[in-house]
Amino acid sequence: MDGKAKYDVLEDCVRNAFGRVMWSHKIQEKQADILADYSLAMTLTNITLSAATSVGLFSIMFVDRFWLKLASTLASFVSTAIIWLPKELDLPDRIKTHRKAAVDYLSVKDRLQNLLMKIRSRTVPLERLEEEFSRLNESIIYINAQAPQTTDRAVRRASRALNAENDDNITNKEIDNGLPPSLRKGNPDELTGHEEQPQHRQEHQRGDFRPI
Repeated sequence: MDGKAKYDVLEDCVRNAFGRVMWSHKIQEKQADILADYSLAMTLTNITLSAATSVGLFSIMFVDRFWLKLASTLASFVSTAIIWLPKELDLPDRIKTHRKAAVDYLSVKDRLQNLLMKIRSRTVPLERLEEEFSRLNESIIYINAQAPQTTDRAVRRASRALNAENDDNITNKEIDNGLPPSLRKGNPDELTGHEEQPQHRQEHQRGDFRPI
């Protein structure tokens, strides 16, 4: 196998690893969003029930109706259960765990992208590139072992974000808007930083789910 063929084989392996890490990052990110949605829904429901309970108890002072007492009692019971449920499910810690895993995958993803650039340039010795890829593989194995379990719903959201919404794509204009004029690719006079942002920039935060 000649030198070019060896570079090509290594590039294929790195691209495969990049794709798997890209998916893992997005799935962990979406799983955190799902759990954050559950937590927010529980908080809003609890606020609504607490308000309903207060109104019901106040009304009992003027209207002595059995159904009103029953509704107030049920609302109070459900509100108490909702306060207890997020703590029992450990939602805040689980959200943090998924977000940490997403950040860890993103870090490796960026390093794999940098490695692909070095491979494509053909200016770095193959042995050094292989050593770097080996170290990155070790990082991926470690993150995989620590990453929390995800759900099918998170996988579907990740698929939609990557394939339909092009969630990870960044346009040249978006990059230029974050750079000083001397480093921009486009016409500096046309880039004022106020271009309309693509809809896919807004991700947050979207249920059946299995315990993680």
